[in-house]
Formats: sequence, structure tokens, C-alpha cells
Amino acid sequence: MLKAENISFAYKKNKQIVDDFSLKIIKGDIIGIIGPNGAGKSTVLKILSGYISPDYGTVKVNNTNITSLSPKERAKNIAVVSQDFYNPLPFTVKNVVENARASRVSRFMPLQHNDYHIIQQSMDTMDVLQYENQYFNNLSGGEKQRVKIAAALAQETNLLLLDEPTSQLDMGHALKLMNLLLNINKTKKISILIISHDIQLLASFISQIVLMKNGKIVAHGEKHLVLNNDLISSVYNCNVKINFSPFYISHQF
Repeated sequence: MLKAENISFAYKKNKQIVDDFSLKIIKGDIIGIIGPNGAGKSTVLKILSGYISPDYGTVKVNNTNITSLSPKERAKNIAVVSQDFYNPLPFTVKNVVENARASRVSRFMPLQHNDYHIIQQSMDTMDVLQYENQYFNNLSGGEKQRVKIAAALAQETNLLLLDEPTSQLDMGHALKLMNLLLNINKTKKISILIISHDIQLLASFISQIVLMKNGKIVAHGEKHLVLNNDLISSVYNCNVKINFSPFYISHQF
């Protein structure tokens, strides 16, 4: 579905933010990217989504170079949920999710019955249907995050990229959101890439982890291999002790 090969990027000359990064995402994958501040995680997501172009390397979506796709074509293939979502207009939840259908309909045609069905279904999946007539800006942080993902689902893509989706949520809301994402991945076979600082939360839900430092992939694979004392201590410059438990808190929800 998506293949990044040897991508590198620098905002300033001689200051590499992403360095020789390669990643392949296939249908049904759910992958987490972790790493300390300044590791290049968010920049990688911007490159994978086509928001910025790499200085070197290529990103292909379904074997097509992402730089050759128009914004509307990219939106048909990849849905992105960024950390921030500023909405200065008095949009309702339903308005926000409706706007996500822009890549699927003509600007000269009104939404059709099928569009409204997908909009309703997306809100229902993310448990925000009861808020459809409320103003988005009046919702809590957890509710807003679920609405943003509902909008991403309404794009009807097979790939979802999320940047720190739980960063502003308390433990309960974070667990609920991660369970919803896991359910989407399993039932709809949507591939998901999540960037997060919360290693413990990510490891409770995701088995495949990418560990980054200074723009490079330090390790990539099953979490039991990536999350080890020496590797994490080295990357984060601190002493850690990792314990894996057969009991995952996510199973209780």
C-alpha cells in the first residue's frame, strides 16, 4: 500500500531531520513509531502523507509516486490525523465529518444518500454520533479526537496516519481511543500508522514498532525485540527496566 525508500529531508542545509528512512506498510498492518523529541517522527509522517517532499528517496502509494498525486488523489488514498485541529468556524460535528467527503464528491454536486450513510457510519464507529449536532469546538479533547478520526474514516481510505492521537487525553480516553483504532484495524482491515511518545500505551496495543533517533531507524520489528533495556536506554539517554506482562490493560475495555 505504501512504500518509503531511503527518504531523507532537511529543513535547513546540513541539518538532517530524516536520514535514509525506509518503511513498507501493507494492507492490515498496524505500526507504531516511537522515539525521543527531535527524532524526526512527525516529519516522517508529513513526508509519507505527501504534505512535504523528501530531498532524497521516494514514497509510493499503490506503486504510484506520491509527489505525482494531486491533493484530492492523495486524500483518496491516505487519511491523516494531525496533533492539532483548529476550527475557527462554528461547525457541528456532522459538518466536520461531512467536509471530509470532499475528495469523494464533485464540488458542483451535493452529497448523495451514500455519502450521508458513510458519514453516519463513520461517526457511529468512533462513538460520536450522539454529538452530531453539537458544535465541534464545545467538545472535550477526547471527543474532538474521535471526531477527527471519524472524519478520516469518511474519506474511505485504506491507510490511516495518526500523529500523537492520545497526547492530550487522560488514561481512560486514551484507552478508549486505542481500542476503537484496534477495532477499525481488525474489522475494516484499514492499515494504521501511529506516532506516539507513550511507549507503554503503544506497546499494549501494537506488536510492530519502529524506533527512531536523530532521523534514523534504530530498530524495527516485533515489540519484544525492539523494546529492550539496552536499546531504549541508549536511544532515550536514561536507565530503564522493561517488563512485559501477559496481561494487557486494553483487554479490559
